[in-house]
Amino acid sequence: MISRRTFMKIVAALPIATLIPEQSFANETSGDVRASVLQTSENEFAVTDADGTWTITVAETEDIRRVDLVGPNGETEYLLLNKQEKTLYSSITGETIDASDAELEGGSDQPQPYGLGTVYPIRRSKPIYYYRRYSYASIKASAGAAAGVAKIAGVIASRCGAGNIKAAADIIAGLGGIITAVGSGSTSHGLRVKLRKVRVHEYHDFQQKWIEINPEITIAGISTY
Repeated sequence: MISRRTFMKIVAALPIATLIPEQSFANETSGDVRASVLQTSENEFAVTDADGTWTITVAETEDIRRVDLVGPNGETEYLLLNKQEKTLYSSITGETIDASDAELEGGSDQPQPYGLGTVYPIRRSKPIYYYRRYSYASIKASAGAAAGVAKIAGVIASRCGAGNIKAAADIIAGLGGIITAVGSGSTSHGLRVKLRKVRVHEYHDFQQKWIEINPEITIAGISTY
């Protein structure tokens, strides 16, 4: 039997690398996707995939959402979502597709009014979850047949919220076979996006109802179907 003192000497002699688990800060998969994502400013991201490093900038107003992509060779593309007409135009393919997404699951409930003696207005936040599905055919129509992680993430973010570029690229980079799947253009299969919406309600006593204020929507997960 090894004494405690002898055991401690053996442990002390081991290389540090054997005691500390390896960590990786880039997204890599064993499939056909390898990518890393870096947020360089509030509205700008650098996505490095098999095609090189793409600089992606996002802009959003009440009526439009625009995602601009500058490729490794200086090529420029953009995705433009018209919120009023519910269409998405892609300079990559030159196509305009329907973007009237339907919420497949989830929902919300209104908080109950407070009792007498409460100081108004009152603010309260509540997260809800819902899902959207995007077929590989619709993604291909906007990202192109040979799209990499950057373009696919750009399409998903243009549909789900421009601030979701990093989350979309991070998760898509972990989905093996995604490049081939998008290239297939299947109408029966695609990506199922889980969205988290934080609804901030403000209750005014004189209005007797909750008013939704600037809901924030983020991607909570992406899977295939």
